Amino acid sequence: MNVAKFVALSEEDKKHVACLQGYIVLKDGGVFVIDFKVHSEWKKTECVKLRRPDIEYALMRKLAMMGGGSSIFFHHAIIKGRWEEGAWIPGRIQAKNTSEEEYFDVPIDDEAIKNSKLIYIRFDDQKEEDLSFWPKYD
Repeated sequence: MNVAKFVALSEEDKKHVACLQGYIVLKDGGVFVIDFKVHSEWKKTECVKLRRPDIEYALMRKLAMMGGGSSIFFHHAIIKGRWEEGAWIPGRIQAKNTSEEEYFDVPIDDEAIKNSKLIYIRFDDQKEEDLSFWPKYD
């Protein structure tokens, strides 16, 4: 179901939906799904929050990050899961990068998120002198 139709449902009817489709984005400190029919004011459009601790790390590991915009993600996504207490609880995410035609799975199980988070925390914790492998641009 697309996000615009989902948002219009009653709280009870939302509990019977098993799949959302839209763009997956980062905004307001969280991961959200917005409708495919977006415009330049996409941050103000109707959206559904994904509730899964640290899910952004798994997304960063699998999705090609976008540059130059307000969100590093802006990818077509199919998110299977359930509605619970005002947020979507994802069970499975399939996404596609802008240059690809096929959807692929984004692992979001506890182990995948833990491993993805470790990659980014290790990098963030590095001291500048430890990053000699990283090219320097002047």
